[in-house]
Amino acid sequence: MIIAKKAAPWLFAAALALFASVAPGQADVTTPPSENPFAATDQNDDGAINSEEYRYRMLETFVLLDEDGNGVLTISETTFTDPADFDRVDANRDGKITIREFLIYSGYLFEIADVDEDGDLSPGEVDAFDSN
Repeated sequence: MIIAKKAAPWLFAAALALFASVAPGQADVTTPPSENPFAATDQNDDGAINSEEYRYRMLETFVLLDEDGNGVLTISETTFTDPADFDRVDANRDGKITIREFLIYSGYLFEIADVDEDGDLSPGEVDAFDSN
């Protein structure tokens, strides 16, 4: 869990707090800046983020981070300042994060954040995860 938490704050925060704007040519997957990121991720408005909603948000996040549209993330397309954090997500250590690596790691973070193991993230679970 400690290994995951080193890179986790960047990935988790990016997923729930981006979408202020999208450059021309990128997918239209924006959340208005004034909109609550948790509420924007909770597509069915049930007060929780389920794994499907979270996975969709992760896909959106990947698309927005992939500045050159080549289907992989390089360290320059992330906010990692420590290459070791990037390597935690880059499972095969090839210097690129694929969508598969991104989704596997983000799924792991979902499981860590889901403290009560009910398959949903409550606002309290997200806040607790973000504060660690």
